Amino acid sequence: MRSLFFRYSFALLVAFSSSLFSFFLLPLTFFSSSFLLALFYDVQRDGLQLLFSGITFSFIPACAATLAYVLLLEFILLTRGISFFTGMKMFFLGSAFIFSLNILRIFFLVFIYLKYGENYFDAVHILFWHLISSIFVAFVWIFLVELYTIKSIPLWSDIQEIVKK
Repeated sequence: MRSLFFRYSFALLVAFSSSLFSFFLLPLTFFSSSFLLALFYDVQRDGLQLLFSGITFSFIPACAATLAYVLLLEFILLTRGISFFTGMKMFFLGSAFIFSLNILRIFFLVFIYLKYGENYFDAVHILFWHLISSIFVAFVWIFLVELYTIKSIPLWSDIQEIVKK
């Protein structure tokens, strides 16, 4: 029961501190994206903006996909039977997948804007933001559950255990 209390307390703390995640993830995402883009384009940095010959891309906290990391950590914390070290491995591996795909997403969106214009950019950006990102986090979770042979279901396994007692 004590483990349950600590896991859920930490999950609540994580849910309310997503801005702390953004504080670290936004600059990391920005500089990694600008590094990759600089391999293919003439790009200038100005604060949290990327400049491409008159076109400015501003990075906002949502660009760092902070909620994807938070959701992954919440899944881990709300799943019964995951040890601390397994949870850490799952979080870091899952975060590496999320981070890598996010950098590629940003690169692809900049490419779309520069090659096809703002209308295509807006359409693809909305598609990524509302659909593909959520599906990807679900796939990362399923992959991690299979990789680490997790048998519990987030939240549900705890409810079943409480009802048994």
